[in-house]
Amino acid sequence: MYRVLRQVLFWFAPRESIEPFLAPEFPIFIWSFNFTGGDGMYGFPAIDGPTGGVKVASEQHEVVTTPEKVKREISKDEIEYMYGNYVKDRLPMLSGNCVKAVSCMYTSTPNSDFVIQRHPKFQQVIVASPCSGHGFKHSASIGEALAELVCTGSTTLDISKFRISD
Repeated sequence: MYRVLRQVLFWFAPRESIEPFLAPEFPIFIWSFNFTGGDGMYGFPAIDGPTGGVKVASEQHEVVTTPEKVKREISKDEIEYMYGNYVKDRLPMLSGNCVKAVSCMYTSTPNSDFVIQRHPKFQQVIVASPCSGHGFKHSASIGEALAELVCTGSTTLDISKFRISD
């Protein structure tokens, strides 16, 4: 039912000064290149000092793994692919020098939706699975829905598509 997907996060060094990549001038961003295919990247301002790089990543939904078997090493090919296909032409002030790269895991339902519903047997229990980094982007709305469910027993937000069972 659920899948665990390997994701890779990259930090690329700027070609020159880190200054243009500092907050608040450089924003957190989500950049979709193909609205029907879902291709895109996201990133964050430089927060780790002048040599910490700028974090950029994309999402992949093909490489299924397990916590025990996830590949933690990041290959040179993965770095070159990310830079050449996502970063180079879109953030040209970043160099191909990857100062850090790490892998993480997303949990995902088959349709990539979240799960928010009361437990079918124990109505006092609310099941909520925002699904890793994917859900973090929606945490304000998810938090609002969960707070309303706990405090009032219902929510003003439509969470009907986030049910896994009746």
